[in-house]
Amino acid sequence: MNVSSLLTNDYAKVACLIEDQICWRIREVSPGVFNGSWEILHNNVGVNVYKTLGINVLQPIILPADLRVTGYYDMTGRQVHSLQPNQIYIEVYNNGARRKILKRL
Repeated sequence: MNVSSLLTNDYAKVACLIEDQICWRIREVSPGVFNGSWEILHNNVGVNVYKTLGINVLQPIILPADLRVTGYYDMTGRQVHSLQPNQIYIEVYNNGARRKILKRL
């Protein structure tokens, strides 16, 4: 399974994006006793993407009538069409403005 994690520390100006693959591995720890756990396949350490994001988190705003959302993107810049709860997305407007949003439940 492909996984992504964005760990941020605004005080230290660090945003570490870690992308890797995990799989569920079951091991026999003693005869007839099994234990399962997630295993990280590639041990990627992550990349500091703080400066590449270049987007400030904005407070909720009232949009002018002519301003509309033209798309949503994940933190790696891929366009998404279905927003998942508790994920951070970049919202793009028809005038080129962008902002980070956290999709709530």
